[in-house]
Amino acid sequence: MKLFQVINLAREYLVLGIIGLIFIGIIYFIFFRRFLKNHMQTNIKKVIVFCILFCYIVIVIGATIFTRSGVYEHANLHLFSSYIEAWNNYSKSYWRNIILNILMFVPFGFLLPLFSDRFKKFYWTLSLGFLFTFGIEVTQYITKRGIFEVDDIMNNWIGALIGYSLVMFLLTSISKEKTKFKPLKLVIYLLPTLGVIFAGYKINDIYNSQRFGNLSSNYNYVYDMSKVSLNSKVELTDDEDKEKKVYTLNRLSAEDALNFAQDFFKKIRNNSR
Repeated sequence: MKLFQVINLAREYLVLGIIGLIFIGIIYFIFFRRFLKNHMQTNIKKVIVFCILFCYIVIVIGATIFTRSGVYEHANLHLFSSYIEAWNNYSKSYWRNIILNILMFVPFGFLLPLFSDRFKKFYWTLSLGFLFTFGIEVTQYITKRGIFEVDDIMNNWIGALIGYSLVMFLLTSISKEKTKFKPLKLVIYLLPTLGVIFAGYKINDIYNSQRFGNLSSNYNYVYDMSKVSLNSKVELTDDEDKEKKVYTLNRLSAEDALNFAQDFFKKIRNNSR
């Protein structure tokens, strides 16, 4: 999926998210205003974060599930296969899909600690991030609107980790708490982001240092075929040969091969004119 397509999808489902917020607001003012009035006034920041978080979740669900037709019927359980495929092909489209899967969940990890202090504890945010992406992948598989890929779960989870680390770095930086462990916390919170950036730089550096690049025909993952057996139900009669040739190959002499090559390149030159 290209960047402009992502932006258009975000705009489309942002409208749906806003409509959903209006509906929630109407329900609140009709049924719960008198009970939660004081609570609402003291938590206006959380209300703003909730609105952003709600629209974001609508956009993610819409982009990952409702924009796809039901044509997928399998799962990819091979960890790092998307990275191997991107490495073998080394084109922008393959790496863009990985990067977008990571960036898609950065807001999730960033917004949750702002919404509730409970999510300032990393295990709450990262656990919920895992459940959210796992739920999306399972839904895609059940509805056949996507491929269940463990790499997508991993990339989304990394994005949530980066978002959480960045927001905790900011909150720790502006906090008035002064402890000797504050600098250490700031460094730890920056490690996930710096680690991903360094990994991307190193991958690109290793690729550019190669003389001939990679082969796109290289395998992305390996199947264990040691326990696979092939059976044939074809029965041969007595008057047939017991051995059958799969294919035959005519070998050319040196002179015939030279004539074939000359004709072949002659046709290429004529077609290019």
